[in-house]
Amino acid sequence: MDRIKLHDLRCFDAVATKGSFQAAGAALNRSHPSVFAAIARLEQQLGLTLFDRSGYRVGLTEAGRTFHERTRLTLRELDLLQTYADQLVSGEEVVLRVVIGDLCPRPPVLQMLSGFFAKYPNTRVRAKRRP
Repeated sequence: MDRIKLHDLRCFDAVATKGSFQAAGAALNRSHPSVFAAIARLEQQLGLTLFDRSGYRVGLTEAGRTFHERTRLTLRELDLLQTYADQLVSGEEVVLRVVIGDLCPRPPVLQMLSGFFAKYPNTRVRAKRRP
């Protein structure tokens, strides 16, 4: 099997989600023949039939359904990876470590953290309580 192309996976997800090659092409700003070609290439590379084309509308085969579940997870992870890379490039903190002690006034600290996360929603927090 050759390497799977990200473009082909995005086309597959779009067709599976939108229900047609035409709608997927419109969503991806591509012609529907280019989306059709990407799906044909993907099916050939995998050796699987992902869509049932026997009816008026295409539908996922059983293999297509299970492959689509994994494809969605993969695309979601790739989007998160891109967001992470963008954070690193911009200098934005990717993880904020916060230690709150007993003498620390919690309401003002929580309000400050709330404002921070409203501005930087992709930053994760690691909080620790110190006595």
